[in-house]
Amino acid sequence: MRNTEDGCISCLEVKKRMPSINRIRVNNVKYNFGTQQYDDFTMRMYGKNTLYDLANGGGKSILMLLLLQNLIPNCTLDEKQPVEKLFRAGGGNTVIHSLIEWKLDEADIKDGYRYMTTGFCARKAKDAADAGEVQKDTASIEYFNYCIFYREYNKNDIVNLPLSEGNYIQRFKDISQGSRTQGYESGGQGI
Repeated sequence: MRNTEDGCISCLEVKKRMPSINRIRVNNVKYNFGTQQYDDFTMRMYGKNTLYDLANGGGKSILMLLLLQNLIPNCTLDEKQPVEKLFRAGGGNTVIHSLIEWKLDEADIKDGYRYMTTGFCARKAKDAADAGEVQKDTASIEYFNYCIFYREYNKNDIVNLPLSEGNYIQRFKDISQGSRTQGYESGGQGI
């Protein structure tokens, strides 16, 4: 690395050392009172600049909100649009998923792991759902984040990770327990 006169690392040097977003995936997310959805949406960026152009109300802000949950859980884009709002009465969401696959920089590769997927999985809080609690604007949620490392595309990469089977969406409990117990032996390592 090369330092500038003021002791800072040059922007070009930093860029070379940052992981880049390879692919993203959002699964089973309904928004705008259940009238629109990201059923099983995948976008391939391959580390390039990307433009996502939709009309107003098309889901750009929801997509950004969901992807940010992988980095800063429970963050909001503005106070009126928390992630909990996706679980309000009539929204139709059960379990939602948001994943980002990162291509690691050469300096960050350890034991041959070239890719890292960060994931966010959330559902309406069980106590609120069991008590029949109905709130108009938001609902409390339960969530967990996870991280999977792998050397090459495989059955546990971002596209192939089984978040749903046919019309069946994986239950929150199945995903959370599976991420702790599977270990992702075939080409990946769960954290």
